Amino acid sequence: MYFTPSFDKKDNAGPLTPTGAILDASGGWWDAGDYLKFVETHSYTVAMMLVGVRDFPNQLGAGSSSSNFTGEAQFGLDWLQKMWADSTKTLYYQVGVGSGGRAYAGDHDIWRLPQADDNYSNCSSPYQYVCHRPVFVNPGGAGAQVSPNIAGRLAADFALCYKVFATINSAYANQCLLSAEHIFDLANTAPSGRLLTVGPFDFYPETEWRDDLELGAAELYFAWQSARICPAAFLTPIPCTTCRSQRNGPTPISPDPMTRPIHSIFMTSPDWLTLSSISPSPWPEIPAASQSRKRLCSPT
Repeated sequence: MYFTPSFDKKDNAGPLTPTGAILDASGGWWDAGDYLKFVETHSYTVAMMLVGVRDFPNQLGAGSSSSNFTGEAQFGLDWLQKMWADSTKTLYYQVGVGSGGRAYAGDHDIWRLPQADDNYSNCSSPYQYVCHRPVFVNPGGAGAQVSPNIAGRLAADFALCYKVFATINSAYANQCLLSAEHIFDLANTAPSGRLLTVGPFDFYPETEWRDDLELGAAELYFAWQSARICPAAFLTPIPCTTCRSQRNGPTPISPDPMTRPIHSIFMTSPDWLTLSSISPSPWPEIPAASQSRKRLCSPT
């Protein structure tokens, strides 16, 4: 694994600095005509597949004998689970480097079949990164904030994973849901400079991220509804004129969706019941409950 290198105006990567760790990044899909793999593009593709499987099961899911995408979506999910190390809360966002300029050969510098990479020119310089594709770690490493565009889509992927696989493979689904919560917790909601996409940035530049976080929040909410994690009182809107908090009173909703409780993006009442107004509290005793679960399930 390597830290993110710098890139020049011709998209050539600078020197690669290893982290000292090794990651099995096999699986997933190659990108557009090369052998690079990006979490940024995978996260969108997997979300679209899983939405199709969930919402149109007879056309894209188990109800179809010719176009069931469940297995292919899991193939993408398996790779994303490798690129997100949930135990250390570390994101790895890219496999391979396009070009190293004159310093070393990258994926775009030579034409070959993929199996040639296993021992291309005996893996000697300048082809060492063709044989041993570098994996780039999220800036900041373990526990660091995640660029909100990627955090939102990954959270959606893993929340959708729970919805699709809960009755098929509960252990797999539960791990997906936990990963979704942890990633959403680490979303950087006040990013500055460029969003994290791929290296180099201009391969797939992004400037907007709010829609990605909204997607992640929505799919997490639906997953928690399905898992019956959210208290039943919060599964439907409760006007504050009917219920008031015993301690703090109603919480006004800001007109800016990024400065108000994230659950309120999907609700329409002007303000909401706080958890303290229900006695006894419906909050389930779940030691691993994440901050995102608390924000979405309890409008405080």
